[in-house]
Amino acid sequence: MFLIDRLVNRREALAGLSAASIGLGTAAACAAPKERVARASKESVSDLMMRLRDPREAFETMIRIMASSAPEDCTWFYRGTMYAQVGDAAPTPIAGLIGAETYWPVRQPNGDVVLSASTFSYPTPRYSEEPLERFENPFTGETNTPTPNVYRNDHATLITPAGMIHVPGGEVDPHNLQFTRIGDTLQMQHDVGQRQMPQPHRELAVRSAPIAEILDERVHRVSASSADAFIARWPKWMNMGARPGHVIWFIGSQKVRSPEEMPEPYLSRLRREHPSLISARPGTAGTTDMAY
Repeated sequence: MFLIDRLVNRREALAGLSAASIGLGTAAACAAPKERVARASKESVSDLMMRLRDPREAFETMIRIMASSAPEDCTWFYRGTMYAQVGDAAPTPIAGLIGAETYWPVRQPNGDVVLSASTFSYPTPRYSEEPLERFENPFTGETNTPTPNVYRNDHATLITPAGMIHVPGGEVDPHNLQFTRIGDTLQMQHDVGQRQMPQPHRELAVRSAPIAEILDERVHRVSASSADAFIARWPKWMNMGARPGHVIWFIGSQKVRSPEEMPEPYLSRLRREHPSLISARPGTAGTTDMAY
């Protein structure tokens, strides 16, 4: 992107000088570089879309959007709403949700990636960033005490071009990747899940990233945003027992450049209660208390 900007700006400067000094004919002739740059840019994007059909290329692009091609913290801050789904009834909004998940990718000798991960999230009242202290459960009549979701694992997931493996020796869950170009943005749909404990779930993440950063191989950690649908069992704190049903989370996520970009109420609580979860670097101390 920067090379194109420099070429176009230089062409425009030369065109202005030529028009003033030696006439419009030379200025018109200087239009050719701009056309060549525009054509080269279109060809680069077209080539990217072709290359993404290759599983290895798709894998590498996914890693840069989801995390980074370099070993470093990559944090996603998210906020959304949790819905309960029971039988044929309409989904019921039951709480807000606020949290962050941080990845630290570790490249393996064969090119695969192991993700170290940490998570801290908690329910909130809808339309509030404050923690939800009490929940009047409409399905049981009980008053529940919501608890945070705390997770830390130095070897959370093995990511290969074929898919994700969440536990050693577990099944490969295919990525089901779909890439779509929308203007200057690349949209990536990632449909993955986990059958095993501690958190069986299914997740559809629709991540959007600037094509200019993807084309620039110097950018290891591509900036991105995401819209996610997450289907899982009842949270433990709801005390639903064997009652049928499940929860659906709809959340919006933003990949932040540093923890300081996250909202202050959340960041203060993270630093106060679980400072070790700010980083997912392997070897960082941390605890796991799965609430979902």
